[in-house]
Amino acid sequence: MTAAAGQGGLRFLAWRSLRYHWRSHGATALGIAIAAAVLGGSLHIGSSVSHGLEQLARARIGNIDGIIASGDRLYRADLADRLVGTLGGGSAGGSGPPQVAPVLLLPGVAANPEQGGRTGGVQVLGVDSRFWGFAPAGQAPGAADGVFINRALAGVLSLKPGDAVVVRVEKPGVLPRDAPQAEGTDDVVALRLNVAAVVDDAHFGSFALQSGQAPPLSVWVPLVLLQAKVGMKGACSLFLVHAATGQDGPGGAGGGGGGLGERVDRALRACWRPADADIEVRELPTGAIEVRSHRIFLDAALAPALREASGILSYFVNDLGIDAHHTPYSLVAAGDWARVPGAPPALTALAGDGIVLNQWCAD
Repeated sequence: MTAAAGQGGLRFLAWRSLRYHWRSHGATALGIAIAAAVLGGSLHIGSSVSHGLEQLARARIGNIDGIIASGDRLYRADLADRLVGTLGGGSAGGSGPPQVAPVLLLPGVAANPEQGGRTGGVQVLGVDSRFWGFAPAGQAPGAADGVFINRALAGVLSLKPGDAVVVRVEKPGVLPRDAPQAEGTDDVVALRLNVAAVVDDAHFGSFALQSGQAPPLSVWVPLVLLQAKVGMKGACSLFLVHAATGQDGPGGAGGGGGGLGERVDRALRACWRPADADIEVRELPTGAIEVRSHRIFLDAALAPALREASGILSYFVNDLGIDAHHTPYSLVAAGDWARVPGAPPALTALAGDGIVLNQWCAD
């Protein structure tokens, strides 16, 4: 048998096999086709979902690489300028300096005074021009001759550019509202301003620092105006940070290795001042150094930095009295007086349940 005849015989046998077993071969081919279609569709859907989530995240956080949050306290807004200077500009490997924007974020209520609509759960943001550099579009939605609102809030209150909107916010206090020492009455301020523009997603209309199913309701107010209205001049509650272009890897802005968080931490340590956290440091006539806070209590994190220090708790009390003699609204201080530099002998010898009064109170 020649080679050509052998090959022809094999082709003939293969053809006879396909004809005889066409049902099983067809089922196998159909199964492969269905599996390929299912896998291809899954990959396509997964890619679409991933792209959709990425677009949603970008609409919410824009060009933000990191956030410095203050929790229940306020920071000094000028810390942003010092952070930029400490982080440094772009080097040969980057095309732009880092960006830091202060934001005063407060919960509020918005109302349409003309139509009577009202809604709570509004995030009121005090911002300046630096904030809009973090938006996906990289710029403000228009001239800041009023307030900006997002589409979600405009839809809820039926607002459009040129309409008046009333925004009410609670003044932030030096203490958390749920602290026992905090004031019991709410201190709310109202702002009546005109809507300058309705912000779309490209200009940060979906800006939010917390994920959620419902779109956020947002109002943007000039930072200086909101600071003045709530009596917190020069204050902010958080900073937005964008790394220098090309500087988001090791050895980036600010020098040294590590990620953005480590570089920002080093920058904070380099340019931080006690006043940024409402901490006052002053020298007393006795030569001792006094560290105090308007928040009444010093944070526990500050204690390790105060070596060989003696804590003093000062508090305002309603009344001091004995028998028929009373003096209202007095200041009481407690401490380990033996460790307080310059404390008079009457205090250093204090023990048990005794107290020391000044001459005015004793009289």
